[in-house]
Formats: sequence, C-alpha cells, structure tokens
Amino acid sequence: MAHEKKAFPSLDRSKYGDYFEMAVHEKLDRYFEQLEGAQPLPLFELVMDAVEKPLLVYALERCNWKQIEAARMLGINRNTLHKKLQHHRLMDLVHSQNEKERGV
Repeated sequence: MAHEKKAFPSLDRSKYGDYFEMAVHEKLDRYFEQLEGAQPLPLFELVMDAVEKPLLVYALERCNWKQIEAARMLGINRNTLHKKLQHHRLMDLVHSQNEKERGV
C-alpha cells in the first residue's frame, strides 16, 4: 500500500512574505539600537541561527516529530533536515520526542 503524501497549503507570499520581512527588519533595528555603538555580531549567522532552530522545532512539532513530513513542510529533503538538526544539536530532542510518541 502506497503512503499518501500530505499536501501543504500554498503560501500567499505577498501577504506573509511582507509580514516576515517586516518582523525581521524591526528586530534588526531593535538589535542595533541596543548595541549603543558597539560592534555587531556577524548578521547573517546571527539571524539564520535565530530563525532556523525554532523553525525546525516548530515544523517537527506540527508534524508529530516525523522528520520526513517536517522536511516536506519546510520544502527541503530529509537529509538536509537531518544535517540542520545536527548543526543545531537537536537530535537528542528529536529522539526523546519520538520515544514519547511511541510510549517508550
């Protein structure tokens, strides 16, 4: 029996893209205000790490910790998700949540 793929609704980028861009812009403005002239951290790494880790956890939670489904929701392949989970040191969390799901 073939597994049925879940389809995720398409995103209205004109609506949500602006929202997320505006939120990032506002947070960056606030970050620079709080620096009070101090040298900022490298922005790309700072923002990507701040956004990517909670995004991965959120997707996994929404998909009941099933990596294949979370990867599909994120629009990346499972191997890429696995590497990102390792990078953010989330594999122990994933394993413990999977054990809870199985009742171990």
